[in-house]
Amino acid sequence: MVELANLIYKELDSLSLEEKINLLEKEFNMYQSNRTIQYEINDLNENTIIKLLESVMNAKSSFQITQGGEYPAKLVADIYKYSNFGESEFFDHLKILYLNDYIEYVKVEEFDIKEESPEVIYDNHSQFDTTLQLRFNLHRLYRTNRELFNEERYIGLESIGSEARMYYRFLDYGTIIDKICSYETLMRLSNKGMHYLHFFTSKRSIELMHKQEDMLEAVNEATTEQTRILDSFEQHKIEQDNNIESIHSLINNHSDKIKAFYKDITTILSIMVAAFAVIGVNLSAIPKIDSNFTANVLALNFSLILCLLVLFYILRVIVYDAPINNKHFYSIFSFAIIGIICVFIFLGFNNESKIDVIEKKYQKMLSNYTSKSEEEISIMKRQIEQLEKQKK
Repeated sequence: MVELANLIYKELDSLSLEEKINLLEKEFNMYQSNRTIQYEINDLNENTIIKLLESVMNAKSSFQITQGGEYPAKLVADIYKYSNFGESEFFDHLKILYLNDYIEYVKVEEFDIKEESPEVIYDNHSQFDTTLQLRFNLHRLYRTNRELFNEERYIGLESIGSEARMYYRFLDYGTIIDKICSYETLMRLSNKGMHYLHFFTSKRSIELMHKQEDMLEAVNEATTEQTRILDSFEQHKIEQDNNIESIHSLINNHSDKIKAFYKDITTILSIMVAAFAVIGVNLSAIPKIDSNFTANVLALNFSLILCLLVLFYILRVIVYDAPINNKHFYSIFSFAIIGIICVFIFLGFNNESKIDVIEKKYQKMLSNYTSKSEEEISIMKRQIEQLEKQKK
């Protein structure tokens, strides 16, 4: 069956009356179908409408024009690629939006219903307006066979001016809808579509603003809570610092007490060791001293004291971590050596040894016994002499 959009004016004029009626019957059927589709706008959710309108506005097209409208018109094929809808879904939504005046297509020429249609072939203009030939044929058919557009033929009503009303119905809702919603058509946003998009954008901006306000409020609450937590943390930190300082103070006090205790213990033990060392050494050494007793005992004790002083000094350095003072060390050492030398000079060398004392005592006793014996012998001799004289 021939299509109204594919006929040139000569072919249209050559059609029979029955063929023209069939063409208009098809237009009426499409009119009824598309009028039903128009109300499917209520089934589309807001996001779908906005997504398609944004695709019409933002799509990059290889072929677009800015004349004849407030917004640039772009190829439907490029809009489809940009939208990411499925093909069937895209054209169904596109048809609904067009039927509700959210988008419009580019028209190269308008036809006045009061004027006759010129005998023109519009092949050269098809690249700009795919509906031009169809609209020309519908207008020419109306001018040549106006009675075929009477409403009584389609809905059973007769009224004045019904032919013009039916013409516009076919012009706005007939098979032209399929031509408009095709890949080759140039489409743009209408004022209604732009207002709807602007309203949604404003609404979304307000929602975003409210969300941002909520977020700012939440951030402020979180900041306040963080400030409170930080203040609490600072207070706890100060308390912990005070506690740590108190603990350090207690530790230092205990350390000092422990060191003092160790010092006292060490001092006591040192004194005891020194005392027992002096006593033990003297007890073991005195019986073995044969001569020069005083000097030897003093030298022995001074040597022992020297060793003990050096030992205690080293012990002080190890136990109490005291630095070695060379001055003190050499002073002690020198004092001990000088003391020993003095003992030998002033005491040891001026005293007699034990053997000498015994020998002198023995010599004295021997001399006493000798003189006494000699006296007794002389007395006995005199007594003997007297006895001998008496015997005579």
